[in-house]
Amino acid sequence: MIPKISVFMPVYNSEEFIAEAIESILNQTFKDFEFIIINDGSTDRTWDIIQKYAKQDSRIRAYSRCINKGIVYTANEGFELAKGEYIARMDSDDISLPERFEKQIKYMEKHPDIGLLGAWTQYFPGFDISKRPENIDLFYLLKDCPVDQPVVMIRKSVIDKYNLRYDENYLACEDQELWFRLIKVSKIANLQELLLMHRWHGNNISIKMGDIQQQNIQKIRRQILNFITTNEKEQDAIKKIIPEMLAPLLLKS
Repeated sequence: MIPKISVFMPVYNSEEFIAEAIESILNQTFKDFEFIIINDGSTDRTWDIIQKYAKQDSRIRAYSRCINKGIVYTANEGFELAKGEYIARMDSDDISLPERFEKQIKYMEKHPDIGLLGAWTQYFPGFDISKRPENIDLFYLLKDCPVDQPVVMIRKSVIDKYNLRYDENYLACEDQELWFRLIKVSKIANLQELLLMHRWHGNNISIKMGDIQQQNIQKIRRQILNFITTNEKEQDAIKKIIPEMLAPLLLKS
């Protein structure tokens, strides 16, 4: 039987937090899902922990390899393996709140024009809630990433119809680049509720790959600006509206 949701979680050396992440998915109030976990060459006890949970819950589809191939390769594998009508992303160090799937499914079913749905998230410990707006347009993509990746739910029909996959040329912000391509063919929105706790620690991508991330963000913003308009006067007007976000781009244009 085909599940309503395919939950996908790439994993690498996550023994410290993965049990809590897995349990937050298994304890969802919405139960009709498969849980795809790919161990991407972990060298710690991660795979042992995954196997323990896989033996306890038949919804878990666990995969493992000896060689680390990276988050982009592994995430694209998740798209290929998913069978559900919707794909829900999850990170191995985060916590999905119990009603996350139930509330996201309800929203997606009510809004069939939405191809990608996020929600509010909160970095912990000690951070404010990240309250991204409900309706996202291309101008918002120039300012910020439109959704927080670990809380997204994607309509699989949109992913398959347009063959949308992550691009390895945009490491550390491959999600933003994919959302830019997706918004050209579908709509993006955020459910206006807190649905995921996003753990902050020394191994977050924004810390480990900060310089690469910023370089690739500027590449994406340049592409978005050129997609909105190739008219130089119109581009200048846009740059004046959000100069603080486009400052690095302005210096290179």
